Amino acid sequence: MQILAVFGLVALSCVPSLSQQGVEISAAGIAGINSTAAGAEVLIYAVELQDNAADGRTVRIGVAPLAGSGIQLTISDLTAETAVTAADFTGLNLYLSGDAVIDGGDTFLRTETPVVIGGVTLVDFAGVANANRTIPDVGTTFFLISADLAPGAVGGHAFRLGVAGLHIEMRDSGGGAPTVYPIGSAIAANDANQILISAAAGGGSSSGGGGGGGSTKDPMPVPFRSIGLLGVLVCGYALWAILRRG
Repeated sequence: MQILAVFGLVALSCVPSLSQQGVEISAAGIAGINSTAAGAEVLIYAVELQDNAADGRTVRIGVAPLAGSGIQLTISDLTAETAVTAADFTGLNLYLSGDAVIDGGDTFLRTETPVVIGGVTLVDFAGVANANRTIPDVGTTFFLISADLAPGAVGGHAFRLGVAGLHIEMRDSGGGAPTVYPIGSAIAANDANQILISAAAGGGSSSGGGGGGGSTKDPMPVPFRSIGLLGVLVCGYALWAILRRG
């Protein structure tokens, strides 16, 4: 299944209280107008988290095993409605990652269904193993959410992503009473940042799923990750042409 990473990260600053050790380092949503084929998977959200104190307390995302806690996001139609519906989606896939790119090094955690259009969809961490919810004391970890478009998704339908402030639920435990608290910066839905569904692409694809093993997803295709190489080639050609003329 084709992966299209369509956003960059926006650095955010957080100053937690002493009882709230989990902090958001960066977060991102959809950027620009992106055409994605029916039946493909597209990355729509990434958040980078850190435990800001190595003091023996354990910081985890979600309040598992209790249901109803995790990351809340809203998928909505455009201002000029395109009639996008839940039937355009197979579900939302959740990954644990070392960066903001879906690739073979990520861990698939679960799929959230159904997708709510125009309201909050909770990507629930209930049932996700503690080891995959724990935020490290050293370094950071990413949680990625992708939209799996249904093979029968209607071309011309489009959607935006928005999240409210404090849309991530965290839990600190150990060395005292557990602390449950929300974090997360808001991302406003905007028609300028959208996924536009196009006709289904031909050829085979790999699918999300599996019980927490390595992802079978393809990395970003060339158009999205080769811009730097393309620039080098263009500059190199220009330099060669100048030297040749001289």
